[in-house]
Amino acid sequence: MLDAVLDAVVAALRETGVYAVRQFPAYEAERDRLTVCVGLKRNKLVSAGAGDYMGEKAEGGVVSEIYGFRMAPVIALDIYSPEDGGNGAEGCLAGAASVSAAFRQLPSGIKARALSCGETKFDGTTGMFHMPAELSCDAFLTREMNAQTGEFYDFVLKGVLG
Repeated sequence: MLDAVLDAVVAALRETGVYAVRQFPAYEAERDRLTVCVGLKRNKLVSAGAGDYMGEKAEGGVVSEIYGFRMAPVIALDIYSPEDGGNGAEGCLAGAASVSAAFRQLPSGIKARALSCGETKFDGTTGMFHMPAELSCDAFLTREMNAQTGEFYDFVLKGVLG
Protein backbone atom coordinates (compact mmCIF):
# COMPACT_ATOMS: atom_id res chain seq x y z
CA MET A 1 0.00 0.00 0.00
CA LEU A 2 2.68 2.48 0.97
CA ASP A 3 4.80 1.43 -1.99
CA ALA A 4 2.06 2.71 -4.30
CA VAL A 5 2.15 6.12 -2.60
CA LEU A 6 5.95 6.39 -2.72
CA ASP A 7 6.06 5.20 -6.34
CA ALA A 8 3.43 7.82 -7.27
CA VAL A 9 5.54 10.58 -5.70
CA VAL A 10 8.64 9.40 -7.58
CA ALA A 11 6.64 9.26 -10.84
CA ALA A 12 5.24 12.79 -10.31
CA LEU A 13 8.73 14.16 -9.72
CA ARG A 14 10.09 12.42 -12.81
CA GLU A 15 7.19 13.69 -14.95
CA THR A 16 8.27 17.25 -14.16
CA GLY A 17 11.92 16.56 -15.00
CA VAL A 18 13.23 16.01 -11.47
CA TYR A 19 15.53 13.02 -11.09
CA ALA A 20 13.94 11.03 -8.24
CA VAL A 21 14.67 7.63 -6.70
CA ARG A 22 13.31 5.56 -3.82
CA GLN A 23 15.37 5.49 -0.61
CA PHE A 24 14.91 1.75 -0.18
CA PRO A 25 16.05 -0.50 -1.62
CA ALA A 26 19.42 1.19 -1.57
CA TYR A 27 20.39 3.00 -4.74
CA GLU A 28 23.59 4.34 -6.21
CA ALA A 29 23.18 8.11 -6.29
CA GLU A 30 23.98 10.03 -9.42
CA ARG A 31 26.23 12.73 -8.04
CA ASP A 32 26.35 14.93 -11.10
CA ARG A 33 22.78 16.26 -10.99
CA LEU A 34 20.01 17.27 -8.64
CA THR A 35 18.52 14.16 -7.03
CA VAL A 36 15.49 13.72 -4.79
CA CYS A 37 15.48 10.61 -2.65
CA VAL A 38 11.92 9.57 -1.65
CA GLY A 39 11.11 7.49 1.44
CA LEU A 40 8.60 7.09 4.24
CA LYS A 41 9.17 9.09 7.41
CA ARG A 42 6.00 7.97 9.22
CA ASN A 43 2.40 7.03 8.52
CA LYS A 44 -0.92 7.23 10.32
CA LEU A 45 -3.71 4.89 9.26
CA VAL A 46 -6.94 6.85 9.62
CA SER A 47 -9.36 4.04 8.62
CA ALA A 48 -8.63 0.62 10.06
CA GLY A 49 -9.33 -2.95 9.02
CA ALA A 50 -10.89 -3.67 5.65
CA GLY A 51 -11.75 0.00 5.25
CA ASP A 52 -15.00 1.89 4.97
CA TYR A 53 -17.78 0.58 2.75
CA MET A 54 -18.13 2.79 -0.35
CA GLY A 55 -20.65 0.94 -2.53
CA GLU A 56 -20.86 -1.68 -5.25
CA LYS A 57 -19.58 -2.11 -8.78
CA ALA A 58 -21.02 -4.49 -11.35
CA GLU A 59 -18.70 -5.66 -14.10
CA GLY A 60 -19.25 -8.58 -16.45
CA GLY A 61 -22.15 -9.88 -14.37
CA VAL A 62 -20.03 -9.97 -11.21
CA VAL A 63 -20.88 -7.63 -8.35
CA SER A 64 -18.01 -6.35 -6.22
CA GLU A 65 -18.24 -4.30 -3.05
CA ILE A 66 -15.85 -1.34 -2.83
CA TYR A 67 -14.04 -0.45 0.39
CA GLY A 68 -11.68 2.44 0.97
CA PHE A 69 -9.52 3.99 3.60
CA ARG A 70 -7.38 7.01 4.24
CA MET A 71 -3.90 7.26 5.63
CA ALA A 72 -1.78 10.27 6.43
CA PRO A 73 1.82 9.57 5.41
CA VAL A 74 4.72 11.95 5.92
CA ILE A 75 7.09 11.37 3.03
CA ALA A 76 10.81 12.08 3.37
CA LEU A 77 12.23 13.98 0.41
CA ASP A 78 16.01 14.30 0.64
CA ILE A 79 17.13 16.84 -1.95
CA TYR A 80 20.77 16.57 -3.07
CA SER A 81 22.57 19.06 -5.29
CA PRO A 82 26.13 18.63 -6.62
CA GLU A 83 28.76 21.05 -5.41
CA ASP A 84 30.09 21.52 -8.93
CA GLY A 85 27.69 22.16 -11.79
CA GLY A 86 24.57 21.82 -9.67
CA ASN A 87 24.63 25.28 -8.11
CA GLY A 88 25.42 23.80 -4.71
CA ALA A 89 23.21 24.99 -1.87
CA GLU A 90 21.17 27.17 -4.25
CA GLY A 91 20.48 24.06 -6.30
CA CYS A 92 18.72 22.55 -3.27
CA LEU A 93 16.45 25.61 -3.08
CA ALA A 94 15.65 25.29 -6.77
CA GLY A 95 15.05 21.58 -6.19
CA ALA A 96 12.55 22.36 -3.42
CA ALA A 97 10.65 24.64 -5.81
CA SER A 98 10.61 21.87 -8.43
CA VAL A 99 9.38 19.38 -5.83
CA SER A 100 6.54 21.72 -4.91
CA ALA A 101 5.56 22.15 -8.57
CA ALA A 102 5.53 18.37 -9.08
CA PHE A 103 2.66 17.92 -6.63
CA ARG A 104 0.24 18.95 -9.37
CA GLN A 105 1.19 15.68 -11.11
CA LEU A 106 0.15 13.45 -8.20
CA PRO A 107 -2.78 11.09 -8.81
CA SER A 108 -6.15 12.07 -7.33
CA GLY A 109 -5.61 9.60 -4.48
CA ILE A 110 -2.84 11.74 -2.96
CA LYS A 111 -3.60 15.18 -1.57
CA ALA A 112 -0.51 17.20 -0.65
CA ARG A 113 -1.09 19.21 2.55
CA ALA A 114 2.29 20.72 3.38
CA LEU A 115 5.91 20.73 2.28
CA SER A 116 8.49 21.64 4.89
CA CYS A 117 12.20 22.01 4.21
CA GLY A 118 15.13 21.90 6.58
CA GLU A 119 18.50 23.58 6.53
CA THR A 120 20.79 22.95 3.58
CA LYS A 121 24.19 21.58 4.57
CA PHE A 122 27.14 20.09 2.74
CA ASP A 123 27.24 16.30 3.06
CA GLY A 124 30.84 15.12 3.02
CA THR A 125 29.81 11.50 2.46
CA THR A 126 28.08 12.21 -0.85
CA GLY A 127 30.07 15.31 -1.80
CA MET A 128 26.75 17.08 -2.39
CA PHE A 129 24.63 19.67 -0.67
CA HIS A 130 21.66 18.14 1.15
CA MET A 131 18.31 19.65 2.10
CA PRO A 132 15.95 17.41 4.10
CA ALA A 133 12.28 17.97 3.28
CA GLU A 134 8.96 16.39 4.24
CA LEU A 135 5.67 16.13 2.40
CA SER A 136 2.62 15.74 4.62
CA CYS A 137 -0.29 14.34 2.65
CA ASP A 138 -3.46 12.29 2.69
CA ALA A 139 -3.61 9.12 0.62
CA PHE A 140 -6.84 7.40 -0.35
CA LEU A 141 -6.87 3.72 -1.29
CA THR A 142 -9.68 1.44 -2.44
CA ARG A 143 -10.14 -2.28 -2.84
CA GLU A 144 -12.86 -4.56 -4.03
CA MET A 145 -14.47 -7.60 -2.47
CA ASN A 146 -16.04 -10.12 -4.82
CA ALA A 147 -19.59 -10.47 -3.45
CA GLN A 148 -19.87 -14.05 -4.73
CA THR A 149 -16.64 -15.39 -3.24
CA GLY A 150 -16.04 -12.92 -0.39
CA GLU A 151 -12.45 -12.56 -1.62
CA PHE A 152 -10.71 -9.19 -1.22
CA TYR A 153 -8.49 -7.82 -3.95
CA ASP A 154 -5.40 -5.71 -3.21
CA PHE A 155 -5.72 -2.06 -2.27
CA VAL A 156 -5.16 0.38 -5.14
CA LEU A 157 -4.27 4.04 -4.85
CA LYS A 158 -7.31 6.06 -5.90
CA GLY A 159 -6.77 7.62 -9.31
CA VAL A 160 -4.25 4.98 -10.43
CA LEU A 161 -5.21 2.22 -12.83
CA GLY A 162 -4.24 -1.12 -11.33
